[in-house]
Amino acid sequence: MNKFKKTILSLLLPLSLAVAISRPAQADVEYWQAFDTRIPLSDHHDLLPDQLHVFTIAQLATRYPGLGLLRFGVGPIWDINDVLTLRLSADLFQLYVPKVGYTPEYRIDIEPTLRGNWGALGWSDRNRLELRMRADNTTWRYRNQLRLVWNGWEGPVRPYAFNEAFLETGAGFNQNRTVLGTSFLMGSGTRLDVGYMWRWRREGGTWFNDHILMLFMFFAPKIDPLISDPGSF
Repeated sequence: MNKFKKTILSLLLPLSLAVAISRPAQADVEYWQAFDTRIPLSDHHDLLPDQLHVFTIAQLATRYPGLGLLRFGVGPIWDINDVLTLRLSADLFQLYVPKVGYTPEYRIDIEPTLRGNWGALGWSDRNRLELRMRADNTTWRYRNQLRLVWNGWEGPVRPYAFNEAFLETGAGFNQNRTVLGTSFLMGSGTRLDVGYMWRWRREGGTWFNDHILMLFMFFAPKIDPLISDPGSF
């Protein structure tokens, strides 16, 4: 397979789940755009953080009058070794709530991530524990994301897939995200992810499924960690 065919195949991957059967009355279409930046701080792997993490994301959906969610997060990252990374983050959200309007949410989360390779197949297992603080309640939520990325092709194209499950106090299992996409390595320390997400979410006892187009930019001083890095959305 030549380079042109590989690129075309990778561009089609994010759309391959779009034919999944869903109930139109309970489906929504969304667009997510994010910037994920890792600023180097230290190379000594001691108690000092190795990187400062800054993250922003905007989400638009047909059920909102425009912007549905805006998030800004910042926190340190420790690269414990080649297998384990630890991230802490404080996040500020503005969420659109129907019949209420825009309301704030504050989060504090801790996120250990394991990563490795099985030959040309890279993997990462991200475990995030979130404390969600809103005006009406405070909950804990656990998120587990298993991500696979194919590194067997020469050139900048890296197809990837992941699944993420959500468990929250008072609600139990209330969301699942399945994604197919393509990463494009755009130079030293820069990566563009284009993906299609099929998300199931439970609200008011009813399950809804959403079709989401994702466009994420990653900036970091080293390209190797970016290949299997799951990002912070």
